[in-house]
Amino acid sequence: MKKMENMKPVIFFCVLLQGFILYGQRISVNGTEFRVDDGRIWLNGTNTPWHAWNDFGGSFNYDWWNDEFRQLSDMHINCTRVWITCDGSNGGINISSDGYVNGVNPVFWTHVDQLMEIAESNEVYVMIALISFDHTKPGNPNASKWTAMYNSGENRQSFVDNYAGPFVNRYKDNPYFFAVDVGNELEWAWENHGIAWGNVMDLIARVVDGVKAGSDVLVCQGWGAGIKYNTSARGGSGNFLANIDVDFYNIHYYDWQDQWFGNPFDHSPAYYSMNTKPCIVGEAPATGSAGYSAQQCYQKVFEQGWQGLMVWTSNGVDGNGDKMDSKPGTDWIYDNYPDLVEGTATAVAVHTGPGYALYQNFPNPFNASTAIRFACPHADEVQIRIYNACGDLIRILATGHFSAGEHSCVWNSEDDTGQPVTTGVYFCKMKVGDRIETKKMMIIK
Repeated sequence: MKKMENMKPVIFFCVLLQGFILYGQRISVNGTEFRVDDGRIWLNGTNTPWHAWNDFGGSFNYDWWNDEFRQLSDMHINCTRVWITCDGSNGGINISSDGYVNGVNPVFWTHVDQLMEIAESNEVYVMIALISFDHTKPGNPNASKWTAMYNSGENRQSFVDNYAGPFVNRYKDNPYFFAVDVGNELEWAWENHGIAWGNVMDLIARVVDGVKAGSDVLVCQGWGAGIKYNTSARGGSGNFLANIDVDFYNIHYYDWQDQWFGNPFDHSPAYYSMNTKPCIVGEAPATGSAGYSAQQCYQKVFEQGWQGLMVWTSNGVDGNGDKMDSKPGTDWIYDNYPDLVEGTATAVAVHTGPGYALYQNFPNPFNASTAIRFACPHADEVQIRIYNACGDLIRILATGHFSAGEHSCVWNSEDDTGQPVTTGVYFCKMKVGDRIETKKMMIIK
């Protein structure tokens, strides 16, 4: 008995020490960067949205999730995003026929308790998406209930008071629960499902306020239309989150967006006037996109100054690949910047403006002339040259010393002798030292 009493202070000290260490691992925001205490962290991430649709409160498989997170940790993937409810049709969230959220069922809590324990034990940060556009998608048996939730201010507040708030309060002391994504691509609820956009934005605002009121958990809203609702620049419709206190911007990118907004592999957040908070690419195909391999995608996003890439998905839920497809990218980040992945970086030369980039010409295909843009992170000697399909040099468009930033030139579809070139495929090459970037162009006359 006496020996046990002597051990109490030691045990108490160890518990305090453990709590201090864990608290020190929480991700926070400092300007346009993510931090862990005094160290910087970059989100070398993925999405693990579900194993069996609506896992939590449904057919959650502890062994599968634990094994998946163990593999992520072994591959130096430091975070993943989980859809904690996929479409709300399994009864995990209790919602009445008139759209009032009454809470969650005990099985849901049990399953999420286990997920959070898995995240902490494997040291993989989780971003939790609380809802998805799928909740109001036609064909969902509970779509009318979730539609009614959006359509009433009282019901939207019940979502916060009886679900989002209790969720955050339950897990806010787990440092590996680092962020809430209010909802997966909620713009489709108003663009495709007839929900008033003001009601969707009001729900987002209420959840953000609820999360921040009683926790240090970060909060964002991941948009499925790329930069469209994050900025009025570069074809965007405006920053719909300007008056909502999100901690960082989260865009999803797929190649269908490129024709309107460009892509985050060729453009920095500053290019889109999104340089006031950390910006991440929260979804993009694990196999690569915009003509770039998976490794190039991670490298280019990093060089452009985005603060993370979380590809879709780790477990191959559809045709966009899995963690083995994205492994060359996550390996490249860790091999070159291990301290950034581990959250211990103190002084890293990480580019925060436009990197060396040759952008796709516009228009393309073209008839008479086309604009070619390129960028340098600092002043350098640059050559822009045009080659035909046989590899012959036909035109030197630019050569010389260029300042840091973006530049442009126009090719009028003539060669260096002033003769018009014929219909066909041509290649524009940007050369800076030993670095060469190439874009394929098409002339149609």
